[in-house]
Amino acid sequence: MHPEVHYHAGFQIYVDGVKQDFNDSRYFHYQLCGRTDETDLSPAEEQIEKAHLHEGASEIVHVHRDGATWGDLFKNLKFEYDQSKPIVGYSESGVIHDILNSQILDKQSVVILIGNQHNVRELLNKRVSLEQIEEVATASESCGTN
Repeated sequence: MHPEVHYHAGFQIYVDGVKQDFNDSRYFHYQLCGRTDETDLSPAEEQIEKAHLHEGASEIVHVHRDGATWGDLFKNLKFEYDQSKPIVGYSESGVIHDILNSQILDKQSVVILIGNQHNVRELLNKRVSLEQIEEVATASESCGTN
């Protein structure tokens, strides 16, 4: 059994200046409220537990495994992009050059830019706020929809 890990972070992904929309049921992870038995998870279920989204919170990643990376989220969303384009992440503390191999941190808010970006400062000003992350975390603690 895994130690209890449950935290949240905000994210937005822009490709050539266009914000990607993850507000569709194909991106959401559904789990029965109160599930406690994690001893028999398949490798695919273990992967999805690392980083996933829930309905109603398409810009908040839920993390249930230590060491989960932004690359894990990309994998779980089945998010593909032109890998010949530059990719860089920005957080409150600055540039993250190797964003896909970077660990998702509790209450972190990142903006991931792929390709050509001309209005970086404007996009960073629109990132997910700490208040939005905490609101989802609070609902999640009470086994709400998040």
